Amino acid sequence: MTKKLTKTCLLGMVGIMTIGLAACGDKTNSSSDTPANPSPSTKTVKRISKNDFTKAFSHKKIDGHTFVIQDNSQLKAVVDELDKMLSQARVSPAGCDAALRQSSIGLTSHEISDTLVAVSDKPSTRIIVTTAMSDRQKKAYKSQEEQTSKCGHTTLSTQGVNHSLGINIKASPIKGYENISKQAALFDVSVKRSTGTSGHGYQAYIWLNNDQAIRIFGRDAGIVKSTLQSATSALGIVKK
Repeated sequence: MTKKLTKTCLLGMVGIMTIGLAACGDKTNSSSDTPANPSPSTKTVKRISKNDFTKAFSHKKIDGHTFVIQDNSQLKAVVDELDKMLSQARVSPAGCDAALRQSSIGLTSHEISDTLVAVSDKPSTRIIVTTAMSDRQKKAYKSQEEQTSKCGHTTLSTQGVNHSLGINIKASPIKGYENISKQAALFDVSVKRSTGTSGHGYQAYIWLNNDQAIRIFGRDAGIVKSTLQSATSALGIVKK
């Protein structure tokens, strides 16, 4: 990777970390652990299919904003650039690259095929449903509290670039989904470059009892939490 592209990619990490679906380079087109035993009130949740997702969000209004379905293949460039960036960057504390991935796009290239995406331009909000969580994703959610505690403040720098990123990650539980989920939480991610540029974004998610996941990305905490509730309802999943 050239020094120029590396610098561009590092700048693009602000977008990746705060929105989760912004690409870098020139290729752009705290929660609780899983309970050991489900509570008596735990509900069996229907599985979300691609057809369910399309019916719920294709050219439909959610909280007053119209969503369109996005081909999940568009995620590949984003995931590839994140992989490249994390492999070439120095992350401190060591081992926090997994936490950075989890609080941003939360995907590897092998998991894209099980991902559905809907996008709203105004405001810029994205709904992502994982139809079949991988073992890696389950492990990431189970260890999230530990990872967030260790990696709440992380620094990312790249050789040959004279600035770095300071990344603050917070995770707080979202109440009200206990009977349909193993976890529900809000990621609050703020990114600041050593040169002063900053970014801020949020990810609200539910890890459903059936090992599917619904995630909302955006720049406003209230909007992503409200959209999470509305999206869950649109998919026919009743939380209470």
